[in-house]
Amino acid sequence: MAVQPDVLTMKIVLLGEVNVGKTALFHRLKTGTFSASASSTLGMETVEREFTVDGEPVRLQIWDTAGSEKYRTLTANYYRGAAAVLYVYDLSEEESLFGLVAWMDDARRFQPDHMAILIGNKCDLESEDVVLTEATIQSFYQDNDFELSLCMSAKSGQGVDACFHEVARALLARSSGANATNGYSPGVALDDAQRRESQQDGGCCS
Repeated sequence: MAVQPDVLTMKIVLLGEVNVGKTALFHRLKTGTFSASASSTLGMETVEREFTVDGEPVRLQIWDTAGSEKYRTLTANYYRGAAAVLYVYDLSEEESLFGLVAWMDDARRFQPDHMAILIGNKCDLESEDVVLTEATIQSFYQDNDFELSLCMSAKSGQGVDACFHEVARALLARSSGANATNGYSPGVALDDAQRRESQQDGGCCS
């Protein structure tokens, strides 16, 4: 299907350590379902999702690494033209958060002007299984110049649409020359607008 010329289209790439749920998130966006056995294919994969922000359509073209991150073989082609990078970590694995530093170095070398967005996956876990504290995540967020910090669950679908809607909103604001984070509350939890949307999906990160 040809892309309509009047629809703002933004390339988004997923980055993060192995087993944080990037492929599951990609599968959720592509099919609307969760698959514990979702496996990567050779080469890069993309899926497009369209969101309406204040009456204006925004199309997000999301790229998955297709498992290449196992070998750290991502090239400049993966990053080229990316408006935003979603740095995905696992709320139950502290190493997955701090392991993002190396990926940030790569992305900022190949695409220095991208919007950096921190994404915590597996917010459906029981509280005793979540090892990362809000203070730790917010400190990492602030120390590494992220522009948004959101959370979701690729498994249950909680917060997924709400979070990507906020990504679309931030990118639209940036493309319009506005402050992308104006009106947002940076941090782990969804802000009021996101919470209202996520509650319709079952809630997340409350």
